[in-house]
Amino acid sequence: MAKNRASIDTRTLTLWWVLGIMALVLILPAGARKAAPNTLTSEEEARGWRLLFNGRDLAGWRGVGSETVPERLWTVKEGMIFKEDVPSGATLPDGQPVLGGDIITRETFLDFEFAFDWKVAKGANSGVKYNVDEHLTSDGRPSRGTLGFEYQVIDDAGFAGQLTPKQTTGSLYDLAPATPGNVTRSAGEWNRSRVVFEGTRIEHWLNGVKVVAVDTASPSFQKSLAESKFAKIGAFAQKRKGHIALQDHNGAYAFRNLKVRELWISTAKAGKRIGIIGLDTSHAPAFTRTFNAPDASAEDLGGLRVVAAYPQGSRDIESSTSRVAGYVREMRGLGVEIVDSIAALVGKVDFVLLTSNDGRVHLEQARPVIEAGKPLYIDKPMAASLAEVIALFEAAREKKVPLFSASSLRWIPGALELRDGAQGTIEGADAFSWAALEPAHPDLYWYGIHGVEILYTVMGTGCLSVSRFRTEDTELCVGQWAGGRIGTFRGLRSSEHSYGGTVFAEKKIVALPMGSDYEPMLKAIARFFATGRPPVPQDETIEIYAFMSAADRSKAQGGTPVCIADVLAEARAEAAKRK
Repeated sequence: MAKNRASIDTRTLTLWWVLGIMALVLILPAGARKAAPNTLTSEEEARGWRLLFNGRDLAGWRGVGSETVPERLWTVKEGMIFKEDVPSGATLPDGQPVLGGDIITRETFLDFEFAFDWKVAKGANSGVKYNVDEHLTSDGRPSRGTLGFEYQVIDDAGFAGQLTPKQTTGSLYDLAPATPGNVTRSAGEWNRSRVVFEGTRIEHWLNGVKVVAVDTASPSFQKSLAESKFAKIGAFAQKRKGHIALQDHNGAYAFRNLKVRELWISTAKAGKRIGIIGLDTSHAPAFTRTFNAPDASAEDLGGLRVVAAYPQGSRDIESSTSRVAGYVREMRGLGVEIVDSIAALVGKVDFVLLTSNDGRVHLEQARPVIEAGKPLYIDKPMAASLAEVIALFEAAREKKVPLFSASSLRWIPGALELRDGAQGTIEGADAFSWAALEPAHPDLYWYGIHGVEILYTVMGTGCLSVSRFRTEDTELCVGQWAGGRIGTFRGLRSSEHSYGGTVFAEKKIVALPMGSDYEPMLKAIARFFATGRPPVPQDETIEIYAFMSAADRSKAQGGTPVCIADVLAEARAEAAKRK
């Protein structure tokens, strides 16, 4: 009986152990689970990784000097890129084919992290190359082989020839040996590899171990280059936006899980450094990708770079706070330093973008920036009350700090040209935008700001009163401007997320195109940082928020008109008390 009880207890414990493991797997976040081959986890996607092979075809690859892949050599089998073991014809002294069949990515990359899995058949020899220019060849003649820095992929144990230290698995081929210690798996087994190519830094990783770390600008590397087979190829080590290549060499081998993450080196000279406050909005990485892009226009964006960020944004809006961790990872992936205070941030930068999604924290977060004398752009909503908008401008005025705030929709194509008289006098306008609400903010501040900004971009200041009407799906605000002009804003909550309007000009009625693009606004921000001259007048921004505040009051009064002047007077009195 005791024996049976012991058996039952053992089975019970085993069952509970299995159930516990299953429960643990189920509660792990998606990004923490191991992804299936040729897929990305949610965490990888958040960090900017993307696949270079989908497991089904070679759509992202081509042959050297060709739009097609050499099918005799390369196939896709069972989720792998497979190189067939077929004769390649005449070979060079080092064993490489004279007319090889390397394949390269259709895209090119400058600074990046590249990960891949690989396995080789017994005796096989290949490589993964990067910084590749398909027109660069060893003898200056066209070739189907490639030249570039090479991560060596080879069967060390089974290769027929004698290998030098710079030819073993994981080495930077013929330039830097993999560190001693055998972490390579046997022929036929999968290995995990990673290349980091950032600035002049090169790292090779093999099965979780860093096996190569070199600086291409260092004297030691230059010495290795001079002693290598590449010494007489003048442009070989020149940094370029190049392809990644899989080498056609000896034997059979396979690749899978090829993925890349582009890196931006966020360094800038004094006078060109931007800091960001608030990583709870997609605007932060979007703005950073534009300023820090390797091909960013120096003329349009002034050579400015985002170099540091302070992540704290909203403290309690879940849709904002839940995104901070992901955006921190993404910003680090873009080369941005994450700091632990605004004080630390302002000590590292020349200009600040305050992008916190929550207008309630903007006055608090802006004060140390203004005290430090740093020109400041504040993203929408500028604040969570009209009084705080006025207080922000007053604080900046006292310290003589350039400040402005605007929605990117101010730069909707055609709007500023119409304002400047392209079709004569503006007699009226209708604007629309998405208008989702957020309880911690006045109704239109959260998303309606975009459409109201469009309206003011073409109409300018001078609104006298606002009436607001609403249904469950729609906001309609009617503003009466001086001189009898009428401007309306329609806020949408059930149709598509679109932004646009119709402008009634003296010569022509013009429909503004739907859409939104950050780049024109970022160019305006760059000019603002360079000149200190805000692209939007302070009085206009204040009146935009007065319009939305008056609309709130009109809603509470059943749609009766509310005078802008009354709302402004009350807010200025409140701002004075806070000061």
